[in-house]
Amino acid sequence: DNYEPTTTACTDSNACTSTGGIEGGGDNCNGQGNGGAACVSVPIVCDEGDVNGDGQCNTSACNTGTGFCADVPDNIGGPCGDAFANACTDSDTCDGEGSCQANNVACAFVTNSSLCAFDTVPGACGVDNPTFRLIFTPDAQLWPAYKLNASNPGQYYYNMIAEGTPGEPETFTITIPYPFVTHGATPLHVYDGDVLVRDDCFVTSVCSGSGEPCDPGLEDQCDAPETCVSIPALDQQQFAITMNDWDLGTSDPARNFLVCDNAAGAQPDGVGNCTFEVTATYPESGKLYINLHLDYGFKGNNNNFNPIDGVVDRYDKGCVGDPLDAFVNNASSDADCSGGLALENCTEYRFSHEGDPTILFTDSTWNSNEFKKNPGVGGLILANRLDGSGTEPVVNQLVRLLDPRGVKVGEARTDEDGFYMITYKHKGKPTVYRVVVVTPAYSGAQQVTLKGNGFSEGEFTCDMVSNTCW
Repeated sequence: DNYEPTTTACTDSNACTSTGGIEGGGDNCNGQGNGGAACVSVPIVCDEGDVNGDGQCNTSACNTGTGFCADVPDNIGGPCGDAFANACTDSDTCDGEGSCQANNVACAFVTNSSLCAFDTVPGACGVDNPTFRLIFTPDAQLWPAYKLNASNPGQYYYNMIAEGTPGEPETFTITIPYPFVTHGATPLHVYDGDVLVRDDCFVTSVCSGSGEPCDPGLEDQCDAPETCVSIPALDQQQFAITMNDWDLGTSDPARNFLVCDNAAGAQPDGVGNCTFEVTATYPESGKLYINLHLDYGFKGNNNNFNPIDGVVDRYDKGCVGDPLDAFVNNASSDADCSGGLALENCTEYRFSHEGDPTILFTDSTWNSNEFKKNPGVGGLILANRLDGSGTEPVVNQLVRLLDPRGVKVGEARTDEDGFYMITYKHKGKPTVYRVVVVTPAYSGAQQVTLKGNGFSEGEFTCDMVSNTCW
């Protein structure tokens, strides 16, 4: 018999097969026979995942009409995106039309400056009570007193999601507890409430092509030529709450109808509130996401929570009740707690907001006091975040103490707060030593003076680009 050559086209009436298994390739005879059995047809295998490359809610399958691979939407309710769930979001699911829906819900949520949930000392203030650490370091000029030098996290965000009618405005009243203040020139931002929530973090920056979360300061998180871009805000406001508002009390309609309690002379124990209003219009999604960048008002070298007395405040570690309570130092040589309770350990700080109709949403965090101590040299090493949102602790950084001859007399690594403590007892008259931040992570040095059996501070701020500290 004479059979048709392999160049002769034929068909098995199935567009999703071809001689080479190639999309749209068609069938050919095998040159060895006649009829349908001699028509070579190999099933077309589509790549795993989806053709359009968004990685969401589509399966790649051959279209029996065209012979080409195409996206087929996954069933509604199928898993996608992030399976994590918290007070502000349920697990992501497919909408049945090829898109992944965030499933965000109305909520209130306090996060760190990376917009992520935190609990720095789990269980310290009770189960399910997330804590932030207040870091007390020795005051070399007024020992045995301590100063409230920093917090961990360094800054915070109050986040809220609201649900309403697309195109309709709504006014929210937000309440911030004493002694929190706003951070930065433009601390208030309003976004579409369908913002991503990944691994307990709100996402406001994504890779330009894939839409995957990224850090604006770390471009290598996106595959070239993609770049890390910020999600456009619907609104942003240069709004401020300062310690002056707490010191004397405030009622200022020009600043979003800001009203703050007069907290002058009060202890920083969370008593007192500032309230203000924010008005925003619901986008097409019917959801709003609003965040406010905040800081704890009572920390730093010259902290003074009672501005009326004009005295820079220092603290004694608790010697009655909870040993982590902070008492006002009365400038005595003994930490006898006679100065009165200043900052109670495990104080609740309650944030909230309400709209119209009035439904109150709240979230709280608690302080866990941490006292650092020992003779020698110690201090915090903090790095400025690349996105300008504040600082973060430099963890596990090696630090050395050198004597006047350059001989190492001690070394230590920073802890989770970025604090290091080199225990060393100097004897004799005051002497200048050198504190060195050791490469390869960061580098830097400064001089400190040690007195006999004394303590001195060596604190550093680091740059993440140059890896230098000063």
